[in-house]
Amino acid sequence: MVHTESDIVFHAYAKNIRSIRLDSIERMTQLLAELENVQWDIILISESRTPSGMYRLDGGHVLYTVLMDDDFLGTGILLNAKHAKSSNTVHNLSSRVLGLDFCVNGMKIRAVSVYVPYCGYIDVDVFDETYDRLRYLCAAGRKQRRRLVIGGDFNSQVGVGERGECMDEFVRSFGLVLANSSDTPWND
Repeated sequence: MVHTESDIVFHAYAKNIRSIRLDSIERMTQLLAELENVQWDIILISESRTPSGMYRLDGGHVLYTVLMDDDFLGTGILLNAKHAKSSNTVHNLSSRVLGLDFCVNGMKIRAVSVYVPYCGYIDVDVFDETYDRLRYLCAAGRKQRRRLVIGGDFNSQVGVGERGECMDEFVRSFGLVLANSSDTPWND
């Protein structure tokens, strides 16, 4: 949940969908059913494994996805119907980084969904590339005076090892607040 100085409450959640493809109508229906009794504005999705596109879902919600180079990746952003008309720019940087610009009550927001590779991932350069793309989107968003909402699977623990230090440095460099909870509003 994000609080702003103008008393706007914005509910953002991150969810790793794992191996369940969102391109199935059944899975999208299941995801929306999981969210039925949850207050949410945006869901930042990792491992969507869903072809790139914009999908209009039941209830007017909009799912943006990107899947470029690997069938086992993909990120997505599920935007609540109440904000669907305010979204204007999608940033498809890679299967691991997806951004969306939109407004809530006049407040400009850039939401970024990220999926950082796990520590055993074969191509070690992908870790640096993912953070480079994430930094690029955040710096550009700040330059446009947008609020940043970032979520996803960082495959690290705060302050633990090089990965945790990298995440700490990223958070500090953009003046972000880390929020992490295993208390999700729906069943995993």
